[in-house]
Amino acid sequence: MKDNIKKIKVALAGNPNVGKTCVFNALTGSNQHVGNWPGVTVEKKEGFFNDGRTEVELVDLPGIYSFSPNSLDEKISRDFLLQDDVEGVVLVVDASNLERNLYLLTQALELRKKTILVLNMMDVVRKENMKINIKELSDILGVPVIEAVASNGEGINHLRDAIIQFSEYDKPDFKINYGERIDCAIDELALYLNENKVMSNYDPRWLSIKLLEDDIEIFREFEKNGSSKEISEIVDEKRKIIERYAADDIDTFFIEKKYGYVSGLVKEVVSKKVDLKIRMDITEKIDKVLTNRVLGIPLFVLLMYFTFQFVFKLGDPLVGYVESFVSFVSDISRIILVKLGAPHLVVSAVSDGVVEGVGGVLVFLPIIALLYIAIGILEDSGYMARAAFVMDKIMHTLGLHGKSFIPMVVGFGCTVPAVMATRTLESKKDRILTILILPFMSCGARLPIYALFTAAFFRENGGNIVFGMYLIGIFVAVVMARILKSFLFKSEVSPLIMELPPYRIPLLKNLAWKVYYRCSMFVKKAGTLILVGVLIIWFLGTFPQNAGVEDTYLARLGKVVAPIFKPAGFGSWQASVALTTGIVAKEIVVGTFGTIYGLEDDEADSSSVASKLREDDIFNSVSAFGFMVFSLLYVPCFAAVGAIKKEIGKGWAFFTVAYTFAIAWLSSVLIFQIGSLIVG
Repeated sequence: MKDNIKKIKVALAGNPNVGKTCVFNALTGSNQHVGNWPGVTVEKKEGFFNDGRTEVELVDLPGIYSFSPNSLDEKISRDFLLQDDVEGVVLVVDASNLERNLYLLTQALELRKKTILVLNMMDVVRKENMKINIKELSDILGVPVIEAVASNGEGINHLRDAIIQFSEYDKPDFKINYGERIDCAIDELALYLNENKVMSNYDPRWLSIKLLEDDIEIFREFEKNGSSKEISEIVDEKRKIIERYAADDIDTFFIEKKYGYVSGLVKEVVSKKVDLKIRMDITEKIDKVLTNRVLGIPLFVLLMYFTFQFVFKLGDPLVGYVESFVSFVSDISRIILVKLGAPHLVVSAVSDGVVEGVGGVLVFLPIIALLYIAIGILEDSGYMARAAFVMDKIMHTLGLHGKSFIPMVVGFGCTVPAVMATRTLESKKDRILTILILPFMSCGARLPIYALFTAAFFRENGGNIVFGMYLIGIFVAVVMARILKSFLFKSEVSPLIMELPPYRIPLLKNLAWKVYYRCSMFVKKAGTLILVGVLIIWFLGTFPQNAGVEDTYLARLGKVVAPIFKPAGFGSWQASVALTTGIVAKEIVVGTFGTIYGLEDDEADSSSVASKLREDDIFNSVSAFGFMVFSLLYVPCFAAVGAIKKEIGKGWAFFTVAYTFAIAWLSSVLIFQIGSLIVG
């Protein structure tokens, strides 16, 4: 029966902030990162659904404004749509902003791809007292039009049924009237291309327009196919005809004609539109404060400060409860295994290795969850887009593109998606520069290290210290950006043009899925990579058998590395081993301390890792702060280095490893040496 199931591949496309990923989740049940600011989906994501007869592979393309390949995201999207095996495209638009969103639709239709238009956020349309004539819109465009409110599932079943029937639809017979003489020039060129089978896998009219627009990617492919000089001469001849009748350059002419078509279409099908020039809505009122030139940046810093205060004030007691539970599990596992007659090595591996090591990381899950809740609210409410807008001027002063702020904010969660989010930057130099400073943004994996050391040495000021870590990371990032820009990436920075979505109350369902997804990734890492890491550390810390902890393989390794860190004040073998293993994944730093202190504690009492760290004589408050700064700035984890290599090459990946370690070492040495002089 499975062999009889028909399979189709369909693209899901749309501008940023139209609820496209929300539609994807509703259709496929796949839980992804749903944000309310541009550039959130940086890779194509795949999901599947079927009705028993047809299986649909739905591919979520990056949020883009155009199919002209000006950025990597736009190139990815257009290249995918041009594939022969793609049945068609589901184009999601914000129904309350049709005029701004339908430009992308005109490009999809000119590609002559089967298309379904999804008018998402119809609840906003009704709230704004607007009416859209769905039937007339569908008749004019020649494509199915589906009303939806993806956030609550409205219209999703209808959309799913429409996608299942995709293969039954005809290709759209869509043409924009560019003017009699210009249309004649396009048609003549299209006829010539068709008769001579030039790049016959593309629609000849669309190909003609792209050649006349001087589309770089199409011309590259055109030249690869060894197209004749005669065709180039015909294209030049037609361009001269268009230039004679177009007031602007050809590219601008075609863009303006498309927007003119969209404007006329919206006037035809939309009625009772509220005049926003007369009525200032709540979004504009809030923006007058939050994006104010004077108040915008201080408010952003203040909001981040209170975010960290909220996370640590509320999270600290929750960490205590989880810590007690982990200690209980450690004690009870030891007792049970001893009673079962398990060998000492097995007891030690489970209690000291697995439970103390992995548990030492998991105790900070409440703080991570609270941070993700706070960031999720800021994303889904629409504030993060404003933060990028507010920071644009500062970013330009520092030699960064305004859009660089978006990957930097993503980097607070994880460096890997932050690296991939740089694909929204058009300039390769801007992309490389942004990627090089992303490791300084304090990712979620470093949070357990901060939580451990603040609990041990700065308990009264935990929120302030961690907030300071984030500020130090940002400061180092922007300073290095300025230095790198001056020496390696000298060029003008292009202006930031981005959409500011309307403010929305975050949906509990979306927020819950987002926090669950991020926390589950953290727990999954604890159960796989970190588990393997702590077991290796346990093995190295246990053997040779009957040797003291100071004579184990782990201690020997630490003592080899320790002299490097001695000028920074944490030249003990324990700290050196923790930092070395942290190159694999930053959470392992905490797991390493948990395993080491589990091995050292023969009585296996239930005191926390933080207490043991404080009681040990390997840190004071100055060196502890220096250790936190080093952990913030040094070599990113293996996964991040891999992402950097994939995006900008092996050479830049090695450079990132070397220069981040140098910056981290220099910073922590300065902190310890100067701090020791001040503290005495």
